[in-house]
Amino acid sequence: MTAIFAATITLPSLLISGYYLYGAPDDEREEYLNLPEFLKNTNWVFKAGGSWRMVPKPFAPGYIYGSIPEKFMTWMYKEDKPQSKAYWEDVLKPLVSSVSPIVDVSGTLPPWIKMAIEQQTNFNFFQDRAAYPDYLDDLEPELRKGPNSSLTAVALGEKFNISPYKIDTMLQQTLAGTAKYVTGAGDLILQQTQDANTLSNKPTSFRNNPLTKSFNVNDPIGPNSKTVSNFYDIADIVKITVNSVKEYTGEKEDKYRRDNEFIFNLAPTVRSSVKRITKLNKLRREVRTSLVLSGDAKAKELKLLDKELFEVAKDITSRWDKELAEYERKR
Repeated sequence: MTAIFAATITLPSLLISGYYLYGAPDDEREEYLNLPEFLKNTNWVFKAGGSWRMVPKPFAPGYIYGSIPEKFMTWMYKEDKPQSKAYWEDVLKPLVSSVSPIVDVSGTLPPWIKMAIEQQTNFNFFQDRAAYPDYLDDLEPELRKGPNSSLTAVALGEKFNISPYKIDTMLQQTLAGTAKYVTGAGDLILQQTQDANTLSNKPTSFRNNPLTKSFNVNDPIGPNSKTVSNFYDIADIVKITVNSVKEYTGEKEDKYRRDNEFIFNLAPTVRSSVKRITKLNKLRREVRTSLVLSGDAKAKELKLLDKELFEVAKDITSRWDKELAEYERKR
């Protein structure tokens, strides 16, 4: 069985990750490194026709035999190990026998326990973040949905007064990557059964087709990238540090400022960038909800805003890493 998994899961995983780490153009490499981890953990992700696509890996074997070797390859690349490129080029040699992945402790919870917790709280274990924005708690459960909620989840939410966000989350928890194909099929059926007067006769693009869109990946150079996620983590650290110092006085305050000198030095720059990204997110919402712009115009406008947002985040994360390393060196 191990030999079968090595040939059908490990080999394609190493070839894909090796290509994007060592054989792809610089811009594609940056995009690959910014793909969200939860996507790469459960899917083979690659670029085709100018867009990123994904194909689900087998759930548990896919992570063990596919995602862990990918993580090891990425670690070797980031650490600039001299053997790394040769390892990719010589991938047909005996596969790596030991790796040291970092696994979230929530991975020890049985799926049914996770699902029960998610239904009682606003949290998505699969994506490791809130299932939906907190402000939606002020609405009826059936209205707690977003632009990416599946039509299947929306229909079920209206029927049973359950948040569509939570329905999609529950399907992800029980069916993993297969959930997108189940809801994609349901969405297609729902669209076809709508009133004929409301249906468009225009051909549906690959990206918007309820079935084929399940294979698409959001542009990694944008708000879903690892770089932007890291930026938000940095912003949280700065906010907590700046707020906490106000609670200290005297020697405790002085000591806290000394211990967090690096953070206080960068705080004004980070907070300024937070304001800029907040404005960009507001512009993105306005574009998405515009009744004037066409679909193509929205896509072009959003791509420009996403790129600018990514560059702001990249500038801060790069500066943070560089100055933190320098600060640690001098201490």
